Amino acid sequence: MKLHRSLSPISSSLLFLLVTVFLACPLMAAQYEEDVSAQNYQYAKGIVNSVSLDEQTVAIKQKKGPTIVLSIDKDTLFEGFYRLEELKPRDTIKFWYQPGPKGNRALKLLKPLELGC
Repeated sequence: MKLHRSLSPISSSLLFLLVTVFLACPLMAAQYEEDVSAQNYQYAKGIVNSVSLDEQTVAIKQKKGPTIVLSIDKDTLFEGFYRLEELKPRDTIKFWYQPGPKGNRALKLLKPLELGC
């Protein structure tokens, strides 16, 4: 007597979902983590000191530490705003950057939402 087993449609859908989630986990781990510095990037927070649209740089006074000048390029991610022009002195900001011999390259700038009336 020969037994033939196959997965039910619900079981195969569940299996597909689990495989998809497990394959996506390493991709989600690649996100920049708040309050974490890694080997390839540094995390800090501070207050915008100045913005240079001509040079595409932002000077940020860290809450704990010196002022850091960040170079902005086409790969820099903005969160909480869309363009460098929207960033103003005295804005609070969180940032991830890559230190290098030619300066600090901004990876991501996060401007927290301002709550008010």
